[in-house]
Amino acid sequence: MGIFNKGLDGFIEQVSKNKPTKIEITTDIQEGGDAHYVCEYFGVFKGIYEDRKPIIAHKKYGGTLTNHAEMDEAMDQDIKKLQELDIPIFKTKGFQDDSDKTNN
Repeated sequence: MGIFNKGLDGFIEQVSKNKPTKIEITTDIQEGGDAHYVCEYFGVFKGIYEDRKPIIAHKKYGGTLTNHAEMDEAMDQDIKKLQELDIPIFKTKGFQDDSDKTNN
């Protein structure tokens, strides 16, 4: 269970030793706050195996005032590290995908 609490470096170490079928990458946001709106942005990295449960790692990329383009650029640098492992990678959603939303 230790891998679930490690960051991206632990995830990379684990998938390099025991290669998954593919890696799926998406983003997540945690929002909250009563007096002030606060949010944190995370990258979610999931190693998918055919014969067992996936392994998942989260990496924080920014917060309320962080630029979405800068977070996507940082995530792309981490994806390059994963591409060196010769595992198929699928990025399903980036941070900029959320930046164009408007409040109704």
